[in-house]
Amino acid sequence: MTATAAAPTDPGEIERGIGVFSRESAREGAGEFGLDQVTGQARLRLYRASVQECWILDPDSPFDVRISVTP
Repeated sequence: MTATAAAPTDPGEIERGIGVFSRESAREGAGEFGLDQVTGQARLRLYRASVQECWILDPDSPFDVRISVTP
């Protein structure tokens, strides 16, 4: 894939992102994340990726043949 990434600025989008990340983190046993852990001087940040192009490898080719797909 090729994509651009940007930090979300909308408070609702940030809360949704933290919710998704926290659910997966908790499911894996690493605990939940709060807003203070991904904003300010925190080491981790949330980003949103917008995909421009996406490919899959041709399963029938022995070579690196990529097939464009719609993201």
